[in-house]
Amino acid sequence: MHRIFKYRLYPNRKQRMMLDTHLMLCRELYNAALQERIESYKTNRKGVTWLEQQSQLPAIKEARPEFKNIHAHTLQAVLIRLTVIEHFRISLAVSGRAKTLVFLGSKERIVSAVWPPGANFQGR
Repeated sequence: MHRIFKYRLYPNRKQRMMLDTHLMLCRELYNAALQERIESYKTNRKGVTWLEQQSQLPAIKEARPEFKNIHAHTLQAVLIRLTVIEHFRISLAVSGRAKTLVFLGSKERIVSAVWPPGANFQGR
C-alpha cells in the first residue's frame, strides 16, 4: 500500500527558484520523452517503453549537469506519469473517444513532483 502525503510549501526565494528549476526540467524531460516516443512510433511503428527511457537517465545526467541536482526518483516519476497518461489515451482511442498527448509548455501544466522519503531541498 502506498501512502501519499501532500504538503503546502512556503519556500523562501532561493527554494522557490530551485523548485521552479526542478519543475522546468521535469517538463523538459516529459516533452523530450514524449517527442522520442512519437518519433520512434513514426519511424519504427514501435513505441519506446519507460524502462528504455529510464535507462537513458544516467547519460542525460552526464550530458546535462543541471539534471544532477534532481533526484533519480523524481525523474523516473516523470516518465511513469507519461506512461500512465499514454495508456489512458490508448484506452480512450480504443473506446472511440481519442485524445492526443499534449506537450507541456507552460508552467501551469505541471505543478507537482515526486521526491523520495528523506529528500531535502539542498540539491538532492
